[in-house]
Amino acid sequence: ATGFPLRADQVNIILANNYFNRSIALYNDKTDDKDKKMANVKSAFDLAEKTLYFIPNDTSVLLYAGGVFAPFIKEYDKGLDLLKRYIAAGGTLPEVYTMMSNIYSENKKDNASALKILHEGKARFPNYKDMVLLELNIYLSEKKYDVARQMVEGQLKADPNNKDNYFLYGQLNRELGEMDKAKEAFKKVLEIDPK
Repeated sequence: ATGFPLRADQVNIILANNYFNRSIALYNDKTDDKDKKMANVKSAFDLAEKTLYFIPNDTSVLLYAGGVFAPFIKEYDKGLDLLKRYIAAGGTLPEVYTMMSNIYSENKKDNASALKILHEGKARFPNYKDMVLLELNIYLSEKKYDVARQMVEGQLKADPNNKDNYFLYGQLNRELGEMDKAKEAFKKVLEIDPK
């Protein structure tokens, strides 16, 4: 039925699309003025929240609002809540776990929660390597070198032909000041993938 009067669900979709399109337009507005950019993203976030009133489980809106807009305007708790709703609504992008981890570790200075979310993400997306790199960075920042070494060596043992694992091993050894081991690992990366 496309005639008038419109059904409530049709009206909701029309209103949601209107709000979200305006939200994206504001976010994409090109400006070098930092204050204007911040105001635009704040307005984009507000419009995304209005969008979610009409379509509360829309994964695209949850992803943009929680992973892009909220962190930009320093609404970290709201961002985390929206990204958790994204997962609960069936969202399938592994990047959501790295977004949440970054909010926890970089913005909230809560590495324990960042690691917990990374472990959940790795369980769901075991082949998504960015989570391993973030996990290693947290261990290195906390100077948990034994845990970092164990993790990286486990990755190497599980997949000895993966260039990413050698890159992680090189990073670890560089951090530890073991430059010969680091160089060997980075050389192995180039042997596996000369690009």
